[in-house]
Amino acid sequence: MTSHLRPRLLSGAATLSRPQPKHLSPMGSRFQKSVLVPRASEFASVAFSEATRTAIQVSRAVLQASITLSILALLGRFVVDTTEGVNRNDDVPQKLIKTTEPILGPVRKVVPKYFEVDISAIAICSVLLLFNELVVAEKGILNMLAAKR
Repeated sequence: MTSHLRPRLLSGAATLSRPQPKHLSPMGSRFQKSVLVPRASEFASVAFSEATRTAIQVSRAVLQASITLSILALLGRFVVDTTEGVNRNDDVPQKLIKTTEPILGPVRKVVPKYFEVDISAIAICSVLLLFNELVVAEKGILNMLAAKR
């Protein structure tokens, strides 16, 4: 380690001491700015109460169910849009169209059609799946927060 980045212990947290550049400080390098760098062990010591863990688990389950239902509705809408044999005036296709159109309308303006196929439903499904994996899934952020330490 270089001499100007020596770690110091200050009230339980590691700090790095960095000298001020000479053009910013009228006194030269005598003044040093300390940057607080938390240790990994401090993150591990954060503990939530049992009620908070339960609330996180419940919100995780609700999010996962709503994401799954949204993906199923969007895939159904994709099938209705791409299949020519489906009567769009029936009850089920009309309900799919009415529920998914507020989501698909603005996305259609951004996502172009490929080979005359509207892929905006697939694009939204991809974003929902990514969100599910990062936040809600077994190795997602919410599950990490609710884990006992």
